[in-house]
Amino acid sequence: TTPQGEQVVTDRDPLLALLTEIKDRAAYGNEATGKHLEAMFAAPPFGAPVEVVQAILAAGIRGGLIDVIHQGSRIRGSADQRLDRVFGALPQFRAASFVPPVDDEVPLDVRSDLAERLGELLGTHPPVATDQLAALVRSTFASDVQIVSRVTAGLRGVGLPVPEPVTRCAGILDRIENGTDAEAVTTTAQSWIDLTAARDLLGGLDMVLDQDLETLREAQQQAKAGDDGLTAEQVVERQELADLLGDDNLAGNIARIRSITERLRSARAAAAEAVADELRDKLDALRDRLRERYTEVDESVVAEALRSLDELAPGAEISAADHGQLAANIEAAEARAGRAARQLDEIVAQGQVAHLVVNDLVTKPITNEDELDTALDRIREAVSVELANGKQVRLA
Repeated sequence: TTPQGEQVVTDRDPLLALLTEIKDRAAYGNEATGKHLEAMFAAPPFGAPVEVVQAILAAGIRGGLIDVIHQGSRIRGSADQRLDRVFGALPQFRAASFVPPVDDEVPLDVRSDLAERLGELLGTHPPVATDQLAALVRSTFASDVQIVSRVTAGLRGVGLPVPEPVTRCAGILDRIENGTDAEAVTTTAQSWIDLTAARDLLGGLDMVLDQDLETLREAQQQAKAGDDGLTAEQVVERQELADLLGDDNLAGNIARIRSITERLRSARAAAAEAVADELRDKLDALRDRLRERYTEVDESVVAEALRSLDELAPGAEISAADHGQLAANIEAAEARAGRAARQLDEIVAQGQVAHLVVNDLVTKPITNEDELDTALDRIREAVSVELANGKQVRLA
């Protein structure tokens, strides 16, 4: 700073390098984000850590040389408390844009360049006066405001992330729509590349959400459903599906998303049907075994004892979501059959059957013959006690 209070930079001042990059990016219609500046100045020949980049940017903001765009709003001057959020967390810093300050009167060269770009886009010869150019900018991008809103709501509705270019475009459009004429023109000029690139992305997303909304919902369900019933190859495809849904280019990925979703849906349905058939066979075998074992018991009594097994039977309509429960029912079937057998034993013996669980009597693995003799002695002793009490014994 000079004795007169003027701020100057030299060609060796790192602030000059940052200002040059910010101005060059803005001149070509591409705002400099914190993420871009962090990556650029971390590389040779600078090698600056992000804290240094933040400190230099803060100095530029304090000197009025840099404005900050954060969550669609322009921040001017270091006294704005919103800067605490920008510099307080890396994700917020990386998402913010750093741009040259807006002049009350937009320079002619900036207006001329923007008019030329608009002319190429619209096939006309736009005026270069600030107010007329601002009006044309707002009318040109008016429909994009509705598309951004529609796309953002649609993506959130199916639980998909809103791509960063869409979020940035929403902020740019808000500044164009609600800022002064000078800010509308300057913002459009400085963010032309981001704005026009986002338009293409928005068009594709809008079309996909209109035509393939149900596909995206189903795809999201399949991606989150886990790996039950899937082969190793299908597990890889499920992860690919999750990656595709998180990618910005949903329109380009939709065909692949659709095919993977259909394969996973079919695979899960087939797996659930297979488990249901396995459960039915398991229950039939257990029922037959118990009926053969208790032929002397009245059928209605046996049927009552088997009711707990019947509760595990799959329904007439099987969905892919049933796979986990059906598999759990297969695991539970043997235990329930055991309880049914004990109930029937009690009925047959009128309460004179004692059930001894071998695992409770012999808790450790048997590794030699001496341990085997000890285990048999324990079983024999427990059985003898029950027999002495006049009971029959069943080992389980």
